[in-house]
Amino acid sequence: MQPSPNDQAREDVFLDQHIESGARIHQVAAETLVAALKDEEDVGRRELMALRVYSEYVGALETLGGWGWSIRHRQEAPLLIDAFLSYGSNDVRSFYEVVSTHAGELSGLLQLPPTQDITDAFRSGGVSHGSLLGEFGRLERNLTQAAKQYFDPQELFLTLHNKAKHGAPIIHGKKLAPGEFYVMAPERDPSAAAAGGRYEFLKLGTGSAILDHTLQLIRQVSNSTQALVSFARNLKTVGLLY
Repeated sequence: MQPSPNDQAREDVFLDQHIESGARIHQVAAETLVAALKDEEDVGRRELMALRVYSEYVGALETLGGWGWSIRHRQEAPLLIDAFLSYGSNDVRSFYEVVSTHAGELSGLLQLPPTQDITDAFRSGGVSHGSLLGEFGRLERNLTQAAKQYFDPQELFLTLHNKAKHGAPIIHGKKLAPGEFYVMAPERDPSAAAAGGRYEFLKLGTGSAILDHTLQLIRQVSNSTQALVSFARNLKTVGLLY
């Protein structure tokens, strides 16, 4: 069914609100957890709260990848918002796989009109050509960096994210420093599994340095999501999104 004017208007509001606030959901959650951790003394609660911060990091990467996939596949849905509301985790993975091997321009990666058409349309609104090309370059670099983060290390963070939603197994060991802990996940390397390795262990911690670093990564990904959705919104404004 063809989208109605009301559907189009609803999409505009959705995009605007996502740029303003929705893209920051993982950032706000992580900031709240990190702030609460500073006053939390219970060791078990600190570990669980820290685990959620790392989970928010992967969630932020998945949201960015979901928007990238949705823009790239927008023509397969009535509206971009329909594509975004229906993407799955496998779609995020497939998008980041494309990003990892992409060597062309952002317009090719996102299946957009030629870059010259986009810059011409945007320049009519008073944006300089140099600024536009710089923005395109930043968006492409941000997506490339996000793809590297998504698949590193050995996708164990993805397993951690899925396990953390239901309470990941936290393991302690004698060789760990105070505040450190392991998260256990199934062994993903077939050769290691064949050699008797049944589980993988990712060492994490509740220390302020690693949590602040993770929070900074989440902020960067959230900013990238805001920039990508803003780009899509501007494309729609100049009539080049569909």
